[in-house]
Amino acid sequence: MKNSLLRLALILSLSALGLFAVGCADDAADPAGTPEPEGQPEAQPEGQPEGQPEGQPEGQPEGQPEGQPEAQPEGQPEGQPEGQPEGNPGPNGDCLENLTYVGQVFPGEDGDVPNPNGGVPSFTPFTNDAGLGALCGQIPMLGEGMDSVDLPVNLQVTGATVVASSFNSANQPVPRANREFWLADANCAVKVFFFAEGVANHTPFNIKVGQKVSVNVTQISNFRGIPEITGVAEGSWSLVSENNPVFIDDRTGGAINTTDVNKLIRVTGTLVDAGTACGDPSLCYQFDFGGATDVILRSRPSMFIDMSQGSCVTFVGPVGVFNGQAQLDVGNFTWLADSNMQ
Repeated sequence: MKNSLLRLALILSLSALGLFAVGCADDAADPAGTPEPEGQPEAQPEGQPEGQPEGQPEGQPEGQPEGQPEAQPEGQPEGQPEGQPEGNPGPNGDCLENLTYVGQVFPGEDGDVPNPNGGVPSFTPFTNDAGLGALCGQIPMLGEGMDSVDLPVNLQVTGATVVASSFNSANQPVPRANREFWLADANCAVKVFFFAEGVANHTPFNIKVGQKVSVNVTQISNFRGIPEITGVAEGSWSLVSENNPVFIDDRTGGAINTTDVNKLIRVTGTLVDAGTACGDPSLCYQFDFGGATDVILRSRPSMFIDMSQGSCVTFVGPVGVFNGQAQLDVGNFTWLADSNMQ
């Protein structure tokens, strides 16, 4: 309830000041370039822009304040496998399924800012029970007209794997990856989200994909259909191990739906259109990955990835949701690769 009130108060105050641009997903969907207003908690904002693609539901959250001085690093991360695999049938013509790109799941060395990438790519599902099944089983339902609902709990998570994280940049007082990341075990996947000023919740170590972590959870939330951990007992985070296998679920030609929310997937497909504004400067694209139905892919523009109509791209990240429909939100440019034929 406390998080819900904080979000509502922030949205109203910033809207009154004209600081919000209109958007179409929560803040995690804006990968690069969003400053955190000083003295303000970072909101997961609300509101739907005009000009949303036909069939896209209304009520999408407002965007973040504009004018980020330093954008998130874009393009192909160092150490990532290069090249397009040969002979793999793709969803559309010469858009071949990319079976080499693994997103954040590769060793990342810290530089001027902590590098949240790591782990070992695996294509075998998790088998461990870290307690996330019990946690997800208690996620509260949203009532009519509700955006979010919180529930106090006392649940232990033991040895859950970090499968994805937000990005870090030099102008963040608190590394964003340390308060916005995704955990998974054999039974469920959940997003961890804390406000920047909620220091008691933050991990005492820098988050990296491939870590196994344990924590005592004190609050869980349903934020617009996304199961979240939003409160933990102070001092209860522990780092169990690092550089563990991370399950990547290949979905090209398959199905992506709301039962997959927060799961780490890999999917290659074609951008059907040139994108429609859905939270400046983000664009929403119809994404044809060879499944029975297309899915929306939402991203900011990138200098290093061809996002033109007909382009072939690969997404390796957690599944999001918007208004009851699965959506691929590029919350970290490392989740997206240009897979056009060379």
